[in-house]
Amino acid sequence: MTVDLKSMAREARQAVLTLRTLPREAKDWALNLLAGKIIDEQDAIIAANAEDLVQAEAAGLAPAMIDRLRLDSGRLAGIAADLRKVTELADRWVRFLMPR
Repeated sequence: MTVDLKSMAREARQAVLTLRTLPREAKDWALNLLAGKIIDEQDAIIAANAEDLVQAEAAGLAPAMIDRLRLDSGRLAGIAADLRKVTELADRWVRFLMPR
């Protein structure tokens, strides 16, 4: 599989431009939805990550880098919890993290 990083970067930039126009409630809803999906889909995420790790090892990535890529239920729970924490930040911090 080939990854087009320039295309991904353009899409990410467009997503930021769209997200910054949304009201706080919509952003909070989206972050909570994403957090829930991460937990709900953790088996599929971990399985896909295992395939990525095999490719990383085959490509000769350093063990420390491979460890950074490794996802397990604990790491996914932490990611989901951090997404939920963003919704609890004072509004000025939400504006900083996801400006309008």
